[in-house]
Amino acid sequence: MGIQGLYGELSKRHLHPQAIDVKEIAKLPNTTIEVDLFGAFYTTVLDIITKEYFREGVRSDLPGYQLPPLGHEARRTGFALAGIIQQTFGKVGDSITIHVDGLPCAEKTKEYANRNNTRQRVIQRLEGLQAQMNLMSNLGRFTSRTRLRDIKKCLWQLFRISLADKQSIIATLREQGCTVCACETESDFCIGSRNGIEGHAK
Repeated sequence: MGIQGLYGELSKRHLHPQAIDVKEIAKLPNTTIEVDLFGAFYTTVLDIITKEYFREGVRSDLPGYQLPPLGHEARRTGFALAGIIQQTFGKVGDSITIHVDGLPCAEKTKEYANRNNTRQRVIQRLEGLQAQMNLMSNLGRFTSRTRLRDIKKCLWQLFRISLADKQSIIATLREQGCTVCACETESDFCIGSRNGIEGHAK
């Protein structure tokens, strides 16, 4: 969640952001912290849950170059995220709410269309990279590290977390004492409307 170009605009005006200790803020009375889990820790989540998959490769039997459901990896991811959240914010409790995205929302239809167009371009690039890798293999030559890195980058960009895997992560976070909001739609909409609309947390 953020405003595109904000940091650059502030820098032009010599208004450089200062680091704050969120642990100290969380200790203040009557303080609540709302965290978009995949907005704040998406790169971390990808790093945790895709290491094994990148060793195995893409499943050709799944449409759109998807990776298989996380299964037990989702629970392992939940445990790892609980530790990272506690390390970041200090002792978890009611003052910190972790929001997890639900279903797509109508307000972001245009954004979803843009994402899908980007996804199709990534799929085309991945197909090209895989064709090059197959050609090199048929010639008895190794695929370069640069090309393998590009393939991994494409897999990162294509990776999506299913609703079932999100539910597993949510359950694990709650077991570890985290207050979790399973949002009906997008986390940013839920966080923005939290003070005015009830019933978003489940």
